[in-house]
Amino acid sequence: MDFTAKLKLIHANFFFVDIVGLSDTTMSTKTQIKKIETLNQLMSECHAFKSVPSESLLLLPTGDGCCLGFLQGPELPLLLAIELHEKLAVYNKAKIPSETVRVRIGLHSGNCFLVDDVLGNRNTWGPGIIYARRVMDFGDDAHILMTPTMAGDLRSLSDEYRQIIHPVHDVILKHGFTMLLYSVFGDGFGNKKHPQKGADTRSRYGEETLRLQKTTLYPSVTVDLSVIDPKKMRVQHKRTYEVANTSNEPIKNVLHGVAMDVDVEDINDLNIQVYDEKNRECKITSINVDKPD
Repeated sequence: MDFTAKLKLIHANFFFVDIVGLSDTTMSTKTQIKKIETLNQLMSECHAFKSVPSESLLLLPTGDGCCLGFLQGPELPLLLAIELHEKLAVYNKAKIPSETVRVRIGLHSGNCFLVDDVLGNRNTWGPGIIYARRVMDFGDDAHILMTPTMAGDLRSLSDEYRQIIHPVHDVILKHGFTMLLYSVFGDGFGNKKHPQKGADTRSRYGEETLRLQKTTLYPSVTVDLSVIDPKKMRVQHKRTYEVANTSNEPIKNVLHGVAMDVDVEDINDLNIQVYDEKNRECKITSINVDKPD
């Protein structure tokens, strides 16, 4: 029997959530159940969930959370994450710490299979669910983490999404696969702090830099220094690089490192812009930031 013949491959946008700290052995079963029921109730009240027809939604319960697959656009998982955070903030405000419901969320856009379970019900399985779960596992309390696949789709849709979807750092998944992690945060949702898990894994940035050093060249570097406040020795730097491609192939992306002595969580706080001479526009590009210990 050909097992793959019974599998239906589909593309979906995944929302994976679980409750932080639910496995605490000091927590009673009654409290655990109450938190799970509260999470399910708040999710069911979110417009991003209610507005989707049941036939366009995949549901996979996970015990301490769930995985939702949206067969419609990639915005729905993001909107659900933001709306859920807002509802949790209201709910937790009136609760003592042991009764609050705190979650972490992973978002991904990818493929999965529809397959019948032992009871003949429709179920889902595949890489789309796996990647959503893996990026979520890197999160701490209140993190909304996202794969580059979904981040690229959403950031290309609007400037608003570019302002709330931020690159964090590379993480190493199973089997040595390296992936750039994105974090979603803004006013009232997400966690601006970088997730602690995976932060100490070696980034592929260093290896990529060494490779690009053999194919790119900086013919000139101009540095302008202005003293803003002589008493406090506050200065402003403006550094302009000219980049030349010395390879025989076109280079679409150039990685450049920035070392600094201030603790900045978000690269956008650095006010770094790159001028694209061809399109005559300035834009933020992929820049690795080394923060102080």
